Amino acid sequence: MKFWFSIILLLLSAFACCEDDSLNPALYKKKTAVVDMKNGDRLIGTIKFENDSVIVINTDNLGQLTLNRDFIAKKYYTDLNKPDHFVQTDPNLNSFLIAPTAECNLPGSFYISDYELIYLNFGYVPINDLHIGVGCFFPITREFFDESPKSIGVKYRFLDRPALDLAVMGSASTDHFNNNFTYGGALTYRIGEYDRCIINLYLGGIHSESDTYYYDDYDYEKRKITSDRLNYSAGISFQTGTNTKFMLEHFNLEKGENMNYLDDEFFNGLTLFGVRFFGENVSCDLAAVFGLENVLLPWVNVNYYLR
Repeated sequence: MKFWFSIILLLLSAFACCEDDSLNPALYKKKTAVVDMKNGDRLIGTIKFENDSVIVINTDNLGQLTLNRDFIAKKYYTDLNKPDHFVQTDPNLNSFLIAPTAECNLPGSFYISDYELIYLNFGYVPINDLHIGVGCFFPITREFFDESPKSIGVKYRFLDRPALDLAVMGSASTDHFNNNFTYGGALTYRIGEYDRCIINLYLGGIHSESDTYYYDDYDYEKRKITSDRLNYSAGISFQTGTNTKFMLEHFNLEKGENMNYLDDEFFNGLTLFGVRFFGENVSCDLAAVFGLENVLLPWVNVNYYLR
């Protein structure tokens, strides 16, 4: 019930903001557009027409061109106050504060993510619409590295439209005691002329296997415990400036048999809110997370992209 209430609240907030003319500040009144093609070409000109299939752009050097959206990586506009500086798009397209999105980075790009200063994730986009990532804890000590979870994940975007992306994904992680397998799908919906508002919904499951030792009659017995849990999230972001966006996300995780440290009476998922600062190749999330024992904790995530 809380999940659907969150979705309804996010949708109402998004449409309310999109009706507000303040989402079209002077920053975006200059209509010179930058179109990055998936083959690496960049076109600069004025948008004459666009729909779900094509963009017609008038350039100084090549004249008027009709571009198929299937070959376009991204489109953005110049900054009125800084004519030589393009309005930045968020390089961390592939994830919200916690949950993955359905969006993908450009083919050939490589990124490094650092969560809470201790968890590292390395990602690569070998071809369009496909993400591959591996993760581990920062090797502060060898024991810390050896005993920490290690994961590998894959995401594939099967629908890429101007306002809507859909993707499926899965991952596997393991440590000395647990094996986890996740699977799910994400929907990312962009609202507004300049994608100022983004809604992200994620729904998935986790299959866990853990080894537990029971002490009985002066002897230890090893038992394998399995559990299947549902997890889902709803998030919304508003770009508040050239290089900033406000983000709100609720991430819910059902309690499994091997998650006794989470008390059902107190744990109702994680709610995160904060600001993402980003440039052309770097993004940084500074947020607060609420939900663990009803305590407000800091959340820090830094991403660096190589193209």
